[in-house]
Amino acid sequence: MQDAKQHGSRWPRGPFPLKYAWAAVEARLAAEPPIAESLAGLGLALGEGHDDEPYYAVAAGPGAVDLPALRARVAGRRISVFRWAPDPERVVLVASPDPMDAVVAVGVAGPHQGVGNRAVVRFLVHLRAFARIDLDTLGEAALSLSCVPEGPEAAERIAERALQLCPALASVGVGGLASALSTSGRLDLAWPA
Repeated sequence: MQDAKQHGSRWPRGPFPLKYAWAAVEARLAAEPPIAESLAGLGLALGEGHDDEPYYAVAAGPGAVDLPALRARVAGRRISVFRWAPDPERVVLVASPDPMDAVVAVGVAGPHQGVGNRAVVRFLVHLRAFARIDLDTLGEAALSLSCVPEGPEAAERIAERALQLCPALASVGVGGLASALSTSGRLDLAWPA
């Protein structure tokens, strides 16, 4: 993957990565055992309202779920685990080690703001050229991640693009978001209905 210095001050362009088109992701996920089977031995139970999803499971434990501990327990298995937005007491599991497959499977988007899943995926794929990222929360209309920019210019590019993708951040502005990224290393995107 190219780094931010090679891109200069512009956000990368190019075709959508076909690896993350729905048909390709669905084929990978369909080849895995049903995700509900992955809950066995984890002390989790399927959550109501998403028990008919074929490629991801929303689950809860008897208490608060310790995400780092749960991720350690599933390490080596072909599973990605994230906190579920809007309920961080629950988690979402996807039968793929690739977090982008999870973003596609859940369908993270902001349809009321004209932001589709492909735009979110494209943003995240290109974001890796500007920062170290680790998705920790996702839902149908939100995602949160640790996002450590490579430097001040990268933070500004990320902020500019994030504001285009997520209009709800407009009140923060490019400078405020770039500063927050540089100090907190967090990026929270949400598309309210």
